[in-house]
Amino acid sequence: PENRLLLDSLKKYLKNPFIILTSSGHNALQMSLTSLFLKPDQEVIFPVNSYPTAFPIALSQGKPVPADVDENGLIDPEKIAKKINGKTRAIVVVHLYGLAADVKKIQEIIGTRNIQLIEDCAQAFGTSYRKKPVGTTGDFSIFSFYPTKNLGALGDCGALLTKKKKQYEFFKKLI
Repeated sequence: PENRLLLDSLKKYLKNPFIILTSSGHNALQMSLTSLFLKPDQEVIFPVNSYPTAFPIALSQGKPVPADVDENGLIDPEKIAKKINGKTRAIVVVHLYGLAADVKKIQEIIGTRNIQLIEDCAQAFGTSYRKKPVGTTGDFSIFSFYPTKNLGALGDCGALLTKKKKQYEFFKKLI
């Protein structure tokens, strides 16, 4: 029952019905990357100061590509632009310390390329970006409710949001 309450509250707050609960934020990130069916030479760009992000990328067969951060510790869109190439399949932005990365600028850089944007909201639950909660802009969003996070549980817990029903159905089969 408690899980149902959390799930229903997340769906209402994030205004998205395609959310599943996971065992952790790390697991949610790996699931989102797994759904991309990455090949070993395909790259995923992530912020250099979020080194744990490299592990789910590697476990999903992708190649981790770190990009530098700005003075706030958020991934620098200009550094992302220099890293994108024909092998880039995804970009993970990590919202930190209640601060939101410049998702709009990153989406402009991505343009019409087939690159997925994953928002890691583990350290910024409740933060707004352009008057909307973080996690409502990207292709996927992951949340962690580890006890030390902004919104913590009594143990480890996470959530994964997608905008596509087909991916949501895929995720439900994984859990």
